[in-house]
Formats: sequence, C-alpha cells, structure tokens
Amino acid sequence: PNNTNDLLEVAADRRSVGTKVRINLPFRNQELLLKQGDVIYLNTDGFIDQCDRNRQNFGSANFRKLVKQNLHFPLSVQKQEYEKAFANYM
Repeated sequence: PNNTNDLLEVAADRRSVGTKVRINLPFRNQELLLKQGDVIYLNTDGFIDQCDRNRQNFGSANFRKLVKQNLHFPLSVQKQEYEKAFANYM
C-alpha cells in the first residue's frame, strides 16, 4: 500500500486445523516489504463467520469495511471499535 488508508490483503493457504484427516500439504512462503508505520493485521474466520440472531454471517466484506473505516485510529481505539461493531451485530 502507498498510503495510510490502504489495505493490502494477502491470501492465506486454506488449511483446516480441526480435521482428523492428516494431509501433509506444505504452506507457501510469502514475503512482504514493510515500511516504517505499516501495521499487520492477522485474523481467523471467527469474526467473519460469527452469526447474528438471524443466522447471518458478519462476512468478509463487512470485516474489510470495518478495518478500512478504522485504519487511521490508534490500535487501542480500533480494538474498541471492533468490539462495539461485534456487540452491535449480535
């Protein structure tokens, strides 16, 4: 990303950690060039797959939008905003 409001999404290798079938598939190595001030967000599907009362998932698009809306805040404020969005969704 070239600016503080950019979000670069790096596709992960899709692997299940809860399966009983052991398939030895290697993970890809990925390298990123980071600049001072860059922030790395790591997430699982827990937030994205969370269902509301109507059994609708929060979804990837809503999660991306939430992150983009809060990129300019300090991390402590971002945490509060994510928690608020999660509580409101439920």
